[in-house]
Amino acid sequence: MPEALLPDGWKVKAETWATAKNTASALAGVDLYTQASEVADAYNFATFQNLEEHYKGKSYEEIKQMSFTNKGPTYNADGTRQEVFNMDGEATINNNMRSLMINFKPDFQSENKLTDNWDLDKIDTMTPEDARVVLYDNGIKLTNWRIVDSNGDVLEENEGGVSLWGKFYDKLTNLFGEETAKTLVFSRIGSVINVINPYKVRNLSSLSPAEISYNIYTDEPNELDPLFVRIESEEYNTQSGNKWVTNTVRDISINIKADNTIKSNDKYLYRPMIFVYDGPVGEDEDGDGIGERGVGRKSRTVTLNLEADFRGIIYAPNSPVHVEGNNHKFQGIIIAQSIVDAAGNVITMPEIQSSETDADLQIFYQNSEINLGDAQYDDFGVVRLTKYNNPQKDVFYLKGRASITI
Repeated sequence: MPEALLPDGWKVKAETWATAKNTASALAGVDLYTQASEVADAYNFATFQNLEEHYKGKSYEEIKQMSFTNKGPTYNADGTRQEVFNMDGEATINNNMRSLMINFKPDFQSENKLTDNWDLDKIDTMTPEDARVVLYDNGIKLTNWRIVDSNGDVLEENEGGVSLWGKFYDKLTNLFGEETAKTLVFSRIGSVINVINPYKVRNLSSLSPAEISYNIYTDEPNELDPLFVRIESEEYNTQSGNKWVTNTVRDISINIKADNTIKSNDKYLYRPMIFVYDGPVGEDEDGDGIGERGVGRKSRTVTLNLEADFRGIIYAPNSPVHVEGNNHKFQGIIIAQSIVDAAGNVITMPEIQSSETDADLQIFYQNSEINLGDAQYDDFGVVRLTKYNNPQKDVFYLKGRASITI
């Protein structure tokens, strides 16, 4: 964005290395969305099953630890359903990996494949009595759960367990009362990702080529050592024995509790984090045997909550994204379907930047709903802009805008 249009008080600074080779022609004509999509697929495992296949020598329990897999969604006495994933850069199980995965536990099992992009919205307006009948008649049951009381004590934990929906609802009613039980079975599961300690830049010289990523400008090992984090696309009709399991669409929040912007001797100590989320899996629309992501079953809002300054990329092209800046600095790129406020209302932003849209972009960047203390474009050598040589504070790219060469 031109300097004259930047919000008052924002410092104009761009990382010099980030645009030094923008005149190179190797990626001319390749749009930001395509680049980000290809990078996500190149450096991330798409599914838990892919992760298992890659690490054949490791036990199932080790793979679960590596992918932050919980025993199941937690049904809390306060009426919330959650899966919490704490990312700790000091944890030895996953602090030396090129990429990580956040794996969701299925919450429904079915006798037959679900159809019509089935999700919670098919039943969440029903009465419990009607939902009980519909799910029973269609052979759909609940699976994987933890029940926790108001003191935080686990009352029941059943990984891999299966229950008739109606019986489970009755159990919650007996424990917490009818209103809380209704809220629990009809509410969305909150997938809460907490970054509690940053991940240190690794010694790349000690790692194999398969363990590192490469700078898109130079084709050399990327010394910034970005950490790629795939947030699982909620699975749909995944075969499990002679049954099928499905994740209902989650409310995803990424809480940045640790500052990864710290430098020493002008070098970053911590890795930028590249979060990738394609949206939930739905029906196989094109007949290739793979369910489409973010098409039939729609993503809910992905929230980025900054409790510290943050360097990273949020790639969520099929999702509304809500940013709670809390006056912290964001350094990176956000690719989203739309930018929304806390209530889910779209904050209007032009999809294309031009002299005609500059004023609208200025209004967008000053929006109090976003509340960033500072913003700075940075691609970390992961992707690149091919024509736009000085993005400065321009960090938000709607999918439509990212899908053209800029």
